[in-house]
Amino acid sequence: SLFNICCVFLRKSDQETIWDIFENKDVGEENSFTLHRLMAGAKRSRPNPSDICKNCQHEHCLDGKGLTKCNFVTGASVSYEGADKLTRKTLKMDKDDVVEYTIVWADGSVGNSRVKFSDLTL
Repeated sequence: SLFNICCVFLRKSDQETIWDIFENKDVGEENSFTLHRLMAGAKRSRPNPSDICKNCQHEHCLDGKGLTKCNFVTGASVSYEGADKLTRKTLKMDKDDVVEYTIVWADGSVGNSRVKFSDLTL
């Protein structure tokens, strides 16, 4: 149905697109109810497993996005576009927001590192 197609569109849209849809509508307007139903339908609709990124485990691949507390997943390969251009593999984030990750150095050696999320530069 058209309703289901719209729900899937919203689920697959980036957050900015969704905010733009709501920005153009006044609260109490006739279509506010419809927008609410669409958002609820988008929440209930499930992504196709083949649409989930194998690395970041999100429906919208986070390649090129910064690592945040909200998008952190264990086992993701994360690159820092800084001076070293090395890839890190996330291991865990503890309750104190300390991130542990492995890093493969240019000489092939592997090491683990722990850093407080607020100080994180991956």
